[in-house]
Amino acid sequence: MTASEELEIDVHLLRASNLRTTSIGYKAFERLLLNGRLSSDSLGSDYTLFVNFTKVLDHLQLEYQFITGGLALKENAKENYRQNVMLRRHQPVKIYRTNERQRVGKDEPEENKIGWCDRKLSDTNT
Repeated sequence: MTASEELEIDVHLLRASNLRTTSIGYKAFERLLLNGRLSSDSLGSDYTLFVNFTKVLDHLQLEYQFITGGLALKENAKENYRQNVMLRRHQPVKIYRTNERQRVGKDEPEENKIGWCDRKLSDTNT
């Protein structure tokens, strides 16, 4: 993988994360993409930030592993992300529509048959 491809993947990941550029998580995500590892202390002393950060990685389908004191990207995580997310071609959804008028009810009413409204009105009149 060339440096330009890796930069393209990094930019795509940062945009797809929907993190604010001024947030601690964004800065930590940049460090993770640059170095390949991230210590849990870099997100601050609050462990819930670290857990929420791993949820972002799960949402992005980026492969990582826990190491002592933090986490690290797996060896081919960026290449797998590129193949599975960036280059995936979506199948177009075919919508079949006919020019015929679609019925809303069960069947078309018959001329000689009494409908439920007529039956109800005839019950109240007697």
